[in-house]
Amino acid sequence: MRNLLLSILITILTTGSINAQTAVFKGIVFDAISEDSLQFASVTVFRNDTILAKTITDSHGKFVINNLPAGKYNSKAEIAGYVSQTVSHIIFKANETDYVFFRLLTTTADSLEKINPGWHVLICDSLDNSWCIDTSKNKKDSLGRKQGPWVERFIDYSNKKSKFEIGQVICEGSYKDNYKIGNWTYYTPNRKFREVERIDVYENGKLIKSNK
Repeated sequence: MRNLLLSILITILTTGSINAQTAVFKGIVFDAISEDSLQFASVTVFRNDTILAKTITDSHGKFVINNLPAGKYNSKAEIAGYVSQTVSHIIFKANETDYVFFRLLTTTADSLEKINPGWHVLICDSLDNSWCIDTSKNKKDSLGRKQGPWVERFIDYSNKKSKFEIGQVICEGSYKDNYKIGNWTYYTPNRKFREVERIDVYENGKLIKSNK
């Protein structure tokens, strides 16, 4: 009886040790040009020719793979109409969450460097909201004035009535010396398809035309 109990205890401890050596893999798949999230994209984790895990993105372009054995692997994102992207040598550490975001180009798009020279950064908050920002935009000069391309996102955690989700793009356009200029495109809260609500035209910060 004692040997049986000891055997059960060893099994439990061993199983707990094995489970503790797993990692969580999270990320987003999105269009590299429009920055729209891509639903139903396939995300695969593999090493050599062996597939360890596979999943698809949700309506927000997000994916989660749990209980991934700790180690070094590759991951690929793909969806019809886009060029697949592979991220190599990702190190998954035990009891940690690793994040990767995939920027996919359509099969008819030009090279990513010609379209967008900026870097994207994955933002994740404590409420499991996540979104990507283009660091080539939203720049300020030495006087703190907004300059160049600008993207405004919904980040108001206190507004529970808004149909926009945290991190979602509300509008985008350009600034010059802290004043809105040219066309500003405003979007509806529809996350699945980025629908244009209206286009406002500004001149030195003044609204001169609105196309709804």
